[in-house]
Amino acid sequence: MFQPPHQVLSAFPKRHKHKILCSYNNTTPHIQIIKITNVRDFYFEKVVFPNQRILFDALPEAQLEVFTSELMQAIVTDRILCQELAVQQPETGNRLIISEANCLDNTSSFMGLSKISIKEDALF
Repeated sequence: MFQPPHQVLSAFPKRHKHKILCSYNNTTPHIQIIKITNVRDFYFEKVVFPNQRILFDALPEAQLEVFTSELMQAIVTDRILCQELAVQQPETGNRLIISEANCLDNTSSFMGLSKISIKEDALF
C-alpha cells in the first residue's frame, strides 16, 4: 500500500491526551525497524528504509528502539526518548522545516542515525 511521504502514523488509545508528534530519519544505508514498547496498551513498529523520514505520534516518555538490519540479523543500535524526536511548530505559522539534531550517544553517530527537530519556518 502506498503511503504519502509525510503521513503521520498514530494508533494511540483515546485516553492518552498528551501525545507529541515525532520525526525520525534513517540516514543509514540499511533497513531499520523502529519500535515503541514501553507504553502500556500501545505497540508501535515500523520498517524504515534508507533515507526515509517518518512522522509518528508518541508520548513524551515513550522510548523509540532502533534496530538496524545487516545480513539477516537485526541488532538494537539505539534507544531514543521520543521527547528528543518531538516536532515543534513555530508560532509564526504552520510552515515547518526539518533539521538534524545531535544524537544521544556515539553509537547513534557511528551508525549514521539522526534525530529530527523543527527549527525554522519553511515548507517540507
